[in-house]
Amino acid sequence: MARSSGQGAVSSVTYRRGVMSTYLSRAVAYVEQHGSELERARLRGILGQRRHDPRVVRTLVSRQNDDGGFPYDLLPGRPSSLHYTLTALAWLRDVRLTASAAVTRLIAYLFTIQRPDGSWDENPAVVKFEPPGHLQPGTPRSRGTFTAATAFWLCVLGQRADQSVLRACQYLRAHTDGEGRIEGFPSATWAGAAVFAMASGRDAEETRSVLGAVQAMGVNWPAADLAGLLECVGAAGFPAGHALVHAASARLLSLQQDDGGWPSADGGAHPVEVTLQALRALLLLGVSAV
Repeated sequence: MARSSGQGAVSSVTYRRGVMSTYLSRAVAYVEQHGSELERARLRGILGQRRHDPRVVRTLVSRQNDDGGFPYDLLPGRPSSLHYTLTALAWLRDVRLTASAAVTRLIAYLFTIQRPDGSWDENPAVVKFEPPGHLQPGTPRSRGTFTAATAFWLCVLGQRADQSVLRACQYLRAHTDGEGRIEGFPSATWAGAAVFAMASGRDAEETRSVLGAVQAMGVNWPAADLAGLLECVGAAGFPAGHALVHAASARLLSLQQDDGGWPSADGGAHPVEVTLQALRALLLLGVSAV
């Protein structure tokens, strides 16, 4: 089967200063004031603008390793990291470059590093950099989380019928408990629900079971987790009126700070990134700016 890199679906809006209001205008102003050149370029892409500074994009793409992955901490010379490869993929999608040669090479890298049992895991070579607990390779929790996340992105890029995604679904089924939770961090369950919805259908029994587990978790999550949850279910086609989507959207909007940004769970280390993630998810779902 041909493996093509399809464009991720992001709702577009027209940005005119002084016209947008409430959460959207405040978030835009926050990113414009505090964001880097790359973050401001991503903002324009999330808002539906296809123009981007080629120099900024070249800086990101230049970090790609020869194997198609992106290095740990995005520092040249380090081994490819699955986490940072998926991070770079999200950023390239933000600037609307999913049809680029860089993404084609990145997808080939993801296919290459899939494990024989259908799972994905972080590169063991990154252990020497002392990654945080959620990036530690070699545990069932890590494999479940990375498998769901990688399969999700492949589905978004149009690969939902590829054998790699089907094998990943088999792995996720085998590591789902009786309550519908997928082994891993909580994000594994909502990313897995999206994978099943895109690969098997939103009405499939496995989709309903795993989505039920997500609903049972509630929506009392930090902003970044809520944005990830909403992006997953939004990409899988669940509408803004769905009970889970509505509750999570309301919760995410309530967490926006007075300055327009969303806080990060670690006390403020990456608020611009979280703000971009929140905007991406809310616009994908068509949440009104008014």
